Amino acid sequence: MLFANSLQTVVIVDAYSSGNLLASEFRRRGFDCVHVQSSPDIFPLLLNSYKAQDFSKNILHLDSLEQTLNSVRNLKPVAVLTGSETGVILADWLSENMGLKSNGTRLSHCRRNKYDMAEQIRSQGLRAVQQLKSSSFQETREWIRQHQLSWPLVIKPLHSAASDGVFLCESETELKQNFELQCGELNKLGFRNDELLVQEFLQGPEYVVDSVSCAGKHSVTDIWESHKLSIPLGSGYGFLYNFQKLISAEDPQTQGIQQYCFQVLDALEIKYGPAHAEIIMTSQGPVLIEVAARLAGTQIPVIVGHCTGRSPVELVTDAYCDPQSFLKKTERPYPIQQHGRLIYLRSKASGLLKSFRGLEQIQKLSSFHKIRTQISAGKMIAQTIDLNTVAGVLELVAKDEAALQADHEAFNEIQERGLFEISGHES
Repeated sequence: MLFANSLQTVVIVDAYSSGNLLASEFRRRGFDCVHVQSSPDIFPLLLNSYKAQDFSKNILHLDSLEQTLNSVRNLKPVAVLTGSETGVILADWLSENMGLKSNGTRLSHCRRNKYDMAEQIRSQGLRAVQQLKSSSFQETREWIRQHQLSWPLVIKPLHSAASDGVFLCESETELKQNFELQCGELNKLGFRNDELLVQEFLQGPEYVVDSVSCAGKHSVTDIWESHKLSIPLGSGYGFLYNFQKLISAEDPQTQGIQQYCFQVLDALEIKYGPAHAEIIMTSQGPVLIEVAARLAGTQIPVIVGHCTGRSPVELVTDAYCDPQSFLKKTERPYPIQQHGRLIYLRSKASGLLKSFRGLEQIQKLSSFHKIRTQISAGKMIAQTIDLNTVAGVLELVAKDEAALQADHEAFNEIQERGLFEISGHES
């Protein structure tokens, strides 16, 4: 067991999104936390979630890996880990070069680049999506014809998150429009889309599988059955979560998915820390959409801890600093103490928000737990076209699943009447 004194330091690279939960847990155990910002150009959507009060110091990484390494090494940290997607590669490099617990750098690119990710798991004998990466629409069109792929097809950036730039294209025209719109442009993580990824459209129910690993021992912390909507956007259809339902790790339908997920983690050499995987259960079996070596976003680890009594954030802390506790806590699958749902609030238009008129009714639902939103009257609200533009996330929690379902249906009626009053629109 590695309990801290005032001199023991944990370094977190890019503690954004749900990664901003990590430092407070390390500090609760007595560790000092230092932050490393992987780039001066972090996208504002991420940067705004940073909690400076949880860190004694912030180190800005510029161009020199050696300089950043020396700055971190002088702190004598007991662990270096990533807080979000943008920090994966730097955290891998720092932790490996300091001889700390690490996923290593050999496959860092496969844990970030979605094309390399799928090709790596394919090379290990796992099912993987049929795909091509290219900067050329003409090359992509020939590949589609050569492989006799049927429409629709999915197009997305190689490096992105939260469904940013992910479109379902039903024709060559829509595919060409997406190449023209996205190629060469910056995505929401601040990466330039020099190439785009085109993949077959996988048919079947979708699951999110979140896990934490310690020395290669994987433990699932939560599984969500995902229900998505397709939003027409002119150049194809955007993907958006409608709602997600927490399901039991002991549900028979998830056993093959969990086994496949662990094989994916092994293939990508994710040995330490969290992972957030999206998997489609096709008629041939589970197939990976993508996996990220980080916690789930939108503060999902908080509701998971509330519903299961087992906090993913605590398990990440254990994985790095108290492996015996990790092993003890993960001897059995996570329990469902309360049922949970995540419902994504949608705005049908952009404009000045006059009022959130459905809020009071939503808060009266018996299973109401929390609404996570940054919108407020008098501020601009964006039309919801992806996860980055959702108006908020409603968390419902109840011991009785029937009561939760009834509240979900009541919410749908509230949303149908219009959640938001927007200047010049109703939404």
